[in-house]
Amino acid sequence: MLSKAQRYSGLSTTKVPLTNRTIVVTGATSGIGLGLTKVFSKLGATVVAVGRSSTKLKALREEIPTVVPVLADLSNLSSISRAADEINGLERVDILVNNAGMHMGFTSYDVTDDGFDKVFAVNYLSHVLLTAKLLKKIQESDKPVIAQVSSSFHFAVDGSDLQIDSQGSPVASRPGGSTGFYIFRAQRSYCNSKLAQIYHSRSLQKEIPDVRIVNICPGWVATNIASKVSLAHAFMSRGFSPDGWGIASSMEAIFGNGQDDFFMSSRFFRLFGAVSPVVSPSFMYKLGLRDLFGFVFAGAALFLQVFSPDAAASQSSLESYDEKLGGELHQWAMRQLSGYL
Repeated sequence: MLSKAQRYSGLSTTKVPLTNRTIVVTGATSGIGLGLTKVFSKLGATVVAVGRSSTKLKALREEIPTVVPVLADLSNLSSISRAADEINGLERVDILVNNAGMHMGFTSYDVTDDGFDKVFAVNYLSHVLLTAKLLKKIQESDKPVIAQVSSSFHFAVDGSDLQIDSQGSPVASRPGGSTGFYIFRAQRSYCNSKLAQIYHSRSLQKEIPDVRIVNICPGWVATNIASKVSLAHAFMSRGFSPDGWGIASSMEAIFGNGQDDFFMSSRFFRLFGAVSPVVSPSFMYKLGLRDLFGFVFAGAALFLQVFSPDAAASQSSLESYDEKLGGELHQWAMRQLSGYL
């Protein structure tokens, strides 16, 4: 019997179980997105590859002729809206994989033309908009799936930066992405965007129970997402391969059965949940202790995850099940995006 790692890195082409299925993948020209695009295509699917580089999209189309390239800058809401309109012109969309993501360096942050923290916009808002605009098309599928490539790193934040404050918006959406200790600002920005993704999926699931919606932690994967964090990037080669185990939890989540909605790639990450109650008190976040825990734990995971690979369902953080906060954030996001819908 093939192991999961073997199944996800060396899929047989003698059977094409995804024939006549159309799958949209954001960030499809590199990393996890490229790994998924190759596997889906090998299994017979038509992959709509969403990317920001026309050169990379052209190269991908030359490598995989069945790919449908769609150019989009996920930091620009107008660009995302146009891309969604283009995709809606296709005959069908069965699966949407909200994969594209970014992380800023520890000492800098960017702001989008729309005025949002760039990490928050790319990782969260862009996918909320794309999902909303494709939702009707997705619901027409006989087996619809929406998959969010999130992260176990969301355990490092407590949701307070995602609350709608007196300024009428969450701190995580504004330039800088968070408050608190400067050295952890970029980390909080990334983690908040990933927690926001989970809130989005669960709020959406309540509205459309007929669509399977899942969240995925791929673990540390050898991609360029940490390219602006030189210390982490120096060791990224130790991560899972995006052509192998790096997509295992994604495949398990998308094609699995049952009601589970959060999947991890290694048993090591389940330790996040075991210690979550210890770091959950608000003072831990205010003092930066939760940030420190998340930083140390995530760093250890880069080296230890390979000793316990296991693509399976798991629990997300305690705060991620806060339906009230998740619902309020979802309503706020939809108000910000209403002009593009």
